[in-house]
Amino acid sequence: MIQHKNDNGSVNVSTNVYTDIAGTAASNCFGVKGMAARSVTDGLYHLLRKESVGKGVKVEFHEDNTISIDVGMAWMHLSRFNGAAVALKSKTFVDMGLPNATYPRIDALVLQFDANKNGAELVSKQGTASSNPQPPAVSRTEALYELHLLHVLRSPGAPSITAADVTDLRLNEKYCGLMADSVTRVDTVAIDAQVTALIQKLREDLQAVQDQTYYASKDYVKTQSQNMTLRSSAWSGSGPYVQTITISDLTDDRKPMVYLNTPEDSSQEAALLEESAKIASCRRSGNQLTFRCLEEAPAVDIPVVVEVYV
Repeated sequence: MIQHKNDNGSVNVSTNVYTDIAGTAASNCFGVKGMAARSVTDGLYHLLRKESVGKGVKVEFHEDNTISIDVGMAWMHLSRFNGAAVALKSKTFVDMGLPNATYPRIDALVLQFDANKNGAELVSKQGTASSNPQPPAVSRTEALYELHLLHVLRSPGAPSITAADVTDLRLNEKYCGLMADSVTRVDTVAIDAQVTALIQKLREDLQAVQDQTYYASKDYVKTQSQNMTLRSSAWSGSGPYVQTITISDLTDDRKPMVYLNTPEDSSQEAALLEESAKIASCRRSGNQLTFRCLEEAPAVDIPVVVEVYV
């Protein structure tokens, strides 16, 4: 689960959001059987149905730096005339280890077939920690054959792995891909690009909430109010008429809102509304607000409230 908190509350996004995006995209493609690698004879496969689109791509992240994944079965095309069928019958946990204390690192969750052991297993494959980390290389030899399922960005000193750190590679044909039947070849490049874009947009929206750049975030919902008066004697010009007031807290990155400070007496309110209707516009420049009347200036003082978003 991704969780972002600020003074206004918290936003929680389940990891099912990611798996459902990938699963829905996959299940809508004609000929798709499941998760697979580069060719029609190589990869992970697990039948995806609309009633359980996340089942074939279910990934969970745990506080002890482990990742669990349920991938079903795989076919690994080791050479032209040799292959291996792999069955993972239950949820498998993989220890991803600890991050580097100084530099970021990109690790991979890998389904690895080792010919010397005559077997396959899910393993963690570490990249090199550096200021510009790169993921570990994929081995595609008959002796050691790999399908890379996830990339995990390990930030220095991060206490645990979250969904925001993980890039799912199972639609990426360079690392894994989708498997079709023997008749229909499915090009997963477009699918992968679409899913990646959707996930990236979700991450950007969540980051915007965390950075408080949405309209409903901290930068916009707290204001400072000032009571000001547009004096009837302070209008200059002879049509149009202008009057400028200075607001000490008003800057380019703080948005103002101006409204009439109406009295409780209804008779006075009506007269004030009639006079204030002569004001045609208000414009901001720096910490000043300039009010403009086209043909006639108000004959009475106009009390206004200026709220500045802080």
